Amino acid sequence: MPPGTPEARPALDEPGRRLPRTVAAALAAGCLLLAAAAPRGQEGADDDAERRFHERTTRSLARGRLDEAQTLAAARPETDPSAAAVHARTLALRGRYAEAERRLASAASAAPASAAGLELGLLRLHAVLRDRFEVGPRFAGAADPL
Repeated sequence: MPPGTPEARPALDEPGRRLPRTVAAALAAGCLLLAAAAPRGQEGADDDAERRFHERTTRSLARGRLDEAQTLAAARPETDPSAAAVHARTLALRGRYAEAERRLASAASAAPASAAGLELGLLRLHAVLRDRFEVGPRFAGAADPL
């Protein structure tokens, strides 16, 4: 059977099958884009300031500058769902999933259609995928990249 045909490819539900890195990267990029486009949880927020915040934090996260993204999020109000989403994303990228979920819980319950609600859903989806497809560190001591 020629490579690339459906019969030649292993099924994703086979034991030990890993989620392809390109799918994981696409999922992460999609998360950031959706978070930037998600309805805002704040009334009367300045659209330009919100757009600049998302641009700067997305750029920081894409370049692996987690501390920079966390600093940008910390400069916003505690109740800001966008800041909570960015802060939780930095925690998740460091492998601190439970802490990230706790951080998102109140912001997502207050504004379910916000970036915090989206990030909480994605965090829970990632947990299912991580368990199902054994997505994890490539070497000992590495944090899960998602």
